[in-house]
Amino acid sequence: EGAGDLEKESVRLLNQGGEVSMEGWKLEDGQGHTYIFPAFTFYGTGAVEIHTRTGTNTTIDLYWGLDQAVWTPGKVIYLRDAQGTLVSRFQVPGN
Repeated sequence: EGAGDLEKESVRLLNQGGEVSMEGWKLEDGQGHTYIFPAFTFYGTGAVEIHTRTGTNTTIDLYWGLDQAVWTPGKVIYLRDAQGTLVSRFQVPGN
């Protein structure tokens, strides 16, 4: 959502499985930008937004704390578990 606009930019994850501890999981762009999840429980059939900008974490919104946008159309987002195994990938659509 909002790729390239720091105030609007976020990645929305949907959990279509069971409850999982996300601590140590990573969102990566393959170009050196990595968000590491804090202690966070992702509940089954839940959703969470990872905002690029600074903010206060809640149960449905997490904040990376960056001062520049990371995602651009065509870039691939990788989600890896705490052991580094690729769980999901998503290509940011064009505007």
